[in-house]
Amino acid sequence: MPYKNPEDKKAWAKANRENILDTKKAYRERNKEKIKAYSKAWQKANKEKIKAYYEVNKEKIKASCKVWKKANREKVKTRDKAYYEANRGASCARVKAYKATKKQNNYITSREDKQLARWVYTMSAKLTETTDIEWHVDHIKPLSKGGMHSLNNLQIVPATWNLQKNNNNEERWSG
Repeated sequence: MPYKNPEDKKAWAKANRENILDTKKAYRERNKEKIKAYSKAWQKANKEKIKAYYEVNKEKIKASCKVWKKANREKVKTRDKAYYEANRGASCARVKAYKATKKQNNYITSREDKQLARWVYTMSAKLTETTDIEWHVDHIKPLSKGGMHSLNNLQIVPATWNLQKNNNNEERWSG
């Protein structure tokens, strides 16, 4: 296909558009790992370039992402649900920390404390998976009654007991 005239090349590409797209798609399917490795290596080698591009085009990128998310709500929902299921403990810990921070009583601030809090929420999720009982992470002194979001105010309890307790008392579950 050596075209001397650029117009001939454009005309051929236009006439064979579907063929070209199918060929490219087949190549991407056959070489997924190769493309992924190349992309990862390129991103690693060009971190500063990517960062600079993002800074220059931040609003444009955010707008584009927003449009994509709106057009692909089901994909986003499925992806978020899969992430939540895979990282349930971390997700729960993050939500609790956010709510406690809003109330300005989050005392889980160090890296080690955050890791322990994630472990507590993860263990609650694992207990729910391995037993036929749903488990919650409970604040012994409820946040709504001035309790702190701290490791010594957390306990893993059966959901039924936690929901009965509500925020009415400061009992410890004795199992």
